[in-house]
Amino acid sequence: MGKRQRYRFCLRIVEGANAGLGAGSWRLWVHKNDVYVAAAEQADTIKASLHESGRWRVAYTSEHMAQDKPLWRSADRAAWKFDAPPVVDGVQSAFVIATVRAALTPCQVDARETVVALDDRWDRLTGVEVVITEPHIAFDSDRLVFPTPLPLTNGRLVWLTTFHQTIRATTPEPAPAGQMVRVLTPSRDAVSCPGYLIVGVNVA
Repeated sequence: MGKRQRYRFCLRIVEGANAGLGAGSWRLWVHKNDVYVAAAEQADTIKASLHESGRWRVAYTSEHMAQDKPLWRSADRAAWKFDAPPVVDGVQSAFVIATVRAALTPCQVDARETVVALDDRWDRLTGVEVVITEPHIAFDSDRLVFPTPLPLTNGRLVWLTTFHQTIRATTPEPAPAGQMVRVLTPSRDAVSCPGYLIVGVNVA
């Protein structure tokens, strides 16, 4: 494969008094039969790797590990490991990036990025979902972020859709000082597929 195929996108409130609050910029790209997900500012440091083998992981990059003072000291670069979710009727719900309303902070938008609109609601988990389909599947969804998929060399297709889930409402509060990402896995967190949950961080 020549030029790396990727999606650039950001998660952001786009309407109302809180327009401009968001959950950062993200990258989704493919290489041969593997899929990768990373926060834009951390793509050279850590990424989620969804390998064709089914042995998926979130790992620090070899470039980061070659630095004098890497954030991760283990010889195994993978901080989290998990199995690929099942393929159901030719469709695999692969990975979710979601945020709660309390995690949103002011963010800038790169002109090259597609803006994914977030719900300005305190009872909603919103974000995006990576979906992988088998070659013979006609995937039609009104939640598509991009109209065309990223193709893998084996014929499978990688789509990005919006994600919404109703949760227990929390009390509105000011924007946090910062954000952090929690890695969620099916075996540990009782979720249907692995993913990132963005949460707010405040310094005491």
